[in-house]
Amino acid sequence: MGAWGIGFFENDQAIDWKYELLEGSDLSFVRETLEQAKVEEFLDADLSVQALAASEIIAALLGKPGHEVKNNEGEIEDLVEWIARYQGKGKEKELTPLALEVVNRIRLDSELRDLWMDAEEFRKWDELLLDLERRLR
Repeated sequence: MGAWGIGFFENDQAIDWKYELLEGSDLSFVRETLEQAKVEEFLDADLSVQALAASEIIAALLGKPGHEVKNNEGEIEDLVEWIARYQGKGKEKELTPLALEVVNRIRLDSELRDLWMDAEEFRKWDELLLDLERRLR
């Protein structure tokens, strides 16, 4: 996994996922990602990263963006514009319980968690996920 930070869009998989999201005009790709993360028996790192990005989109559409989106940090200017265009027009409230469930699963039992546990930044990563959970509530 090519990561350069703990943020939800600070890795290659999330950026690739973002480009696919930008091709659509609704939340169907977000829904697909979250549903897949919910049902996969083994939640691998790539799917976890994508599901966290999808969950951050839901939080941002609810008007509760994290620092990356709020401050337009990194390679997400186009994503911030997409969020502004679709905010309040989708079914983000309907997807919130699913996003919350998936974030919790990733935080407690996923390959991504295992990878972060071996890193010095594990505590910061875990706090970032707890913050996302709070914003989804």
